[in-house]
Amino acid sequence: MKLNNRGWGLSAFLGFVVVFLIFLFMAGVNAYKVGLEKDKPKLPVPSIVSKEKYQQLEEKIVVASAKYKNVYYQNLLEGDYVFVNFNTLIRSELLSSSEGCSGYVKISHSEKDNYQYSVYFHCPDYVSSGYNEELDG
Repeated sequence: MKLNNRGWGLSAFLGFVVVFLIFLFMAGVNAYKVGLEKDKPKLPVPSIVSKEKYQQLEEKIVVASAKYKNVYYQNLLEGDYVFVNFNTLIRSELLSSSEGCSGYVKISHSEKDNYQYSVYFHCPDYVSSGYNEELDG
């Protein structure tokens, strides 16, 4: 680098920028290796017995949700969806108990007279995939 009366040149400036970017990249790689990135929560894997228990609970909730939809959302338009909380089903006396779990059901009207029920729940030892705590009120 040659210093003249006009200061540093463009090539010297670009060289410093490249060296800085290399150090920044190396710091990012090291931070990733050390584990400074945001960790994803690890979901517990239920045993076979508890899987059956949760499948039975899910079936009860789907039946209760279908009854709830027939009473409160008879005119749900195609492409629309609604979220129904477990507590709402219990207060409506369509579900006796959620067995210590909290969660919600997404009721989607996909085609003519075809509804889809997606159940998402959070239990002490199990969390279903796709569960969003913000939707569980």
